[in-house]
Amino acid sequence: MKIKECLNIAIEENYPSLQALIMLVVFDKKTLTLDQDMKELDFYVQDRFRDRMNPLITEMKEKIPDKEDLYEVLYDGHVYLIKAKTLDDLKSFCFMNGIQIEKWNVRPRDYLYHMDGRDVKVSDLLELKGKMVGMYQCQFKDF
Repeated sequence: MKIKECLNIAIEENYPSLQALIMLVVFDKKTLTLDQDMKELDFYVQDRFRDRMNPLITEMKEKIPDKEDLYEVLYDGHVYLIKAKTLDDLKSFCFMNGIQIEKWNVRPRDYLYHMDGRDVKVSDLLELKGKMVGMYQCQFKDF
């Protein structure tokens, strides 16, 4: 697998440390290219480089915008669609809004909801303003 593919996966699946490592060695230091094999990254994660690399990766991670996920939260027969960066962020939002989390799950960005007679991707819902982007009545006993 090429570094370019690895970077895409790191972005899509929300692996900020891997994303930061790739951005550091490809775009900042320019020691590797996106077309090289991802095995080339192994050199930079050796124990002997840990003290030098960790602060650089941490600094690069601070430049990466936090990525939100779409959580489905079941409460009182309703499913709330809530954007959050972390599970703690979700719990805090729910607490502040009187939503008791009975069950929750994260939907992948390509998951489709049928809303107002059309299909809407999670990635489109994540673009909406506000934290709560939808709600519907749960029709299934198993969430």
